[in-house]
Amino acid sequence: MYFGVANGIYSSKKRVAIVIDDFGGRAGGIEEMMALPYPLTFAMMPFEEFSYQQAEQAKKKGFEIIVHMPFEAVNANPRWYGKKYISAAATPAEIKKLMNEAFQILPMAVGLSNHMGSKATAAPKILEAVFKELQQKNCFYLDSRTTLTASPASTIATGLNLPHTERDVFFRLVPLSKFVFTPVTNRPSRNKNVVIGIDPGHGGIDSGTKSGDMLEKDLNLRFSKTLAAGLKKEGIG
Repeated sequence: MYFGVANGIYSSKKRVAIVIDDFGGRAGGIEEMMALPYPLTFAMMPFEEFSYQQAEQAKKKGFEIIVHMPFEAVNANPRWYGKKYISAAATPAEIKKLMNEAFQILPMAVGLSNHMGSKATAAPKILEAVFKELQQKNCFYLDSRTTLTASPASTIATGLNLPHTERDVFFRLVPLSKFVFTPVTNRPSRNKNVVIGIDPGHGGIDSGTKSGDMLEKDLNLRFSKTLAAGLKKEGIG
């Protein structure tokens, strides 16, 4: 299971666990991502229009599915959470109801990560209630680390013996003038090995510039695949 890769269980070779967030809606690029020949994990928003359909499609293709549960954030527009979310004031009964509903929609999910949540995920009582539900479902927790501030998730999960991990690097679609590679910088690196990330640039509805029938996104993808193959041949990958 891919969580084993993320949690460092397999140590004979360096590996990377890649999680694609925010599935379940009408965003473009779904078919293209599901056509990739890599062991990806798809984090599904549980209460969106196509949550189950996309999760079932991904499962049939051999991908791992986790619930991408919305949590209340600090100073955020409520519409960003979706139809339902776990608030910082939620009771254990309310959390249990939302968790059960999410896993009924996504019964193939093997874990849960937080969508947003800088407010609710900073509340130990909220996390403890969520983690106890995950224990009952034999699922793990992935801390999305939506902020660089200290997170109580690891401490609480460890105390409950809940399998857990956290993201190290976050890629997001932003204007090209902005930085898109965001590492977690508030803790020491786990090792001194060099990690190479290849970002093709553009994709989906954002095709970049065009010359005749050639799209920039297609050229970038071809180049990135060639580069990845070359690195792998040299033992980097």
